[in-house]
Amino acid sequence: MSTSTVVPLHTTGTPSGAPPTFGGIGSFIALMRRTLRRNFAALDRRADEARRIQAEAQTLKDTGSNPFHAGRIFKLEERADKLDAHRAALSASIRECGYMLADAAPQIDAITTLAERCDLLNVNVADRAGLSDADGVVSILFAHALEDSAERRHCEFNDGPLFNALRRVMMDFLDTPGGQSASNSLFEPGGMFEWLPFYRQNPDGTLTRVPPPLREARPSDAE
Repeated sequence: MSTSTVVPLHTTGTPSGAPPTFGGIGSFIALMRRTLRRNFAALDRRADEARRIQAEAQTLKDTGSNPFHAGRIFKLEERADKLDAHRAALSASIRECGYMLADAAPQIDAITTLAERCDLLNVNVADRAGLSDADGVVSILFAHALEDSAERRHCEFNDGPLFNALRRVMMDFLDTPGGQSASNSLFEPGGMFEWLPFYRQNPDGTLTRVPPPLREARPSDAE
């Protein structure tokens, strides 16, 4: 499944230049959620299959240089490579949906009420008390993590399809100089995570713990 079935919001069922209808927005969100669910499910299946195949190939390698295993190992590794390529295509499709949603969000926010946005994202009525009219689609999904809120209330982490698509957009942003600067500022004096350590990845893939900087206490710290 690819994003070929999901089209940008401004092209969905309205004359050129006309704003989308609420029904058009609903169809856009519903189709994207369905596409993402299928892609994430396929991604999980391909990952499980790739791990199984790689483990089988490694078991054969561990038996030594048996010439009877060479052909089997080659076919297994070839299959694993194809699975990796398919997983890359699925990930690209998910990322494309994330960018499409991020691009459509301001337009959706401009022509919907808070209640309508909550309905579109399946936010339970009981979970809307902490929201305000200023909360748009991205805020509801990413900052408040309320997609399918009743269904996911007892989950340890948010794995909603729209949330995960937007998370890939955020990860891309954090890889840019501007994103890295914004991320680092959270750990600086006055930042949200000032008192928390962070971890820097080394070239060999290991992580080094960076403790929070020491400073004199301020009266505001006790507030």
